[in-house]
Amino acid sequence: MDKPRFETRPVFTVAGPRYYGKNENSEIKQMWDERWPEIESVPDQVDSDVCYGVCITGEEEHGPFTYIAGMEVDSVDELPAELAHIEIPEQTYAVFRTTLPEIGKSYDYIYGEWLPKSGYRRAPGPEFELYPETFDPDNPQSLFDLYVPVVKE
Repeated sequence: MDKPRFETRPVFTVAGPRYYGKNENSEIKQMWDERWPEIESVPDQVDSDVCYGVCITGEEEHGPFTYIAGMEVDSVDELPAELAHIEIPEQTYAVFRTTLPEIGKSYDYIYGEWLPKSGYRRAPGPEFELYPETFDPDNPQSLFDLYVPVVKE
């Protein structure tokens, strides 16, 4: 895996369906597949060509976590009650390019190899996947980015 690029992003909000658990049976993929019409039609989208998968981890390593599959929005006023939203704070991120088949290995590399040797530490806040307009979930070679919040040690 390549070294990351670094990007500072201003505060933004993502809204969409929420999953809570350990994803032991590919529930997140199932949510993307089954609830795509809801994701695609989230009101007040900023850019309808970019999707996000936001991961909010708990205190327990390898424990349950919250995942929101959604779109960036500029308002949650019209958001249906069954959808969740999260405001992601301004943050600097280490950004890693990957594919769906390699996502597990990518996270293993980020947390097991890169981060301990990088001079950075994981900052508080959610990490997220950014799926650009060019991303095709049916193509295993299709690229997207993992954003991990970091601060210099």
